[in-house]
Amino acid sequence: FRRVLFRSKAALDSGNVLFRKKAYAAALAQYQAASALAPQHSAPLFGIYMVARATNNPAMADSALAGIRLRSGTMTPAPHVLTDTALQRMHENFRERPSAG
Repeated sequence: FRRVLFRSKAALDSGNVLFRKKAYAAALAQYQAASALAPQHSAPLFGIYMVARATNNPAMADSALAGIRLRSGTMTPAPHVLTDTALQRMHENFRERPSAG
């Protein structure tokens, strides 16, 4: 279990580096891998959301937001409930959280 979380965090971190370099397709692949490895965490979906926003893909952004709501337990239909600031905080909390093992 710990190894899977480590691989998920590594993929998330790689996605973040690639996103900052504007290598959006490669970042998206890393975020998707992180999401598959740690389906209970919403941070990878935030990465997907950010790629969707950067590439002007509203359908992917909406899908990522829906996944974030499911994973965080906030099944609210209004898209404004999870603001960019709230999503950024969720992402930062995941990155700063020590891995449990």
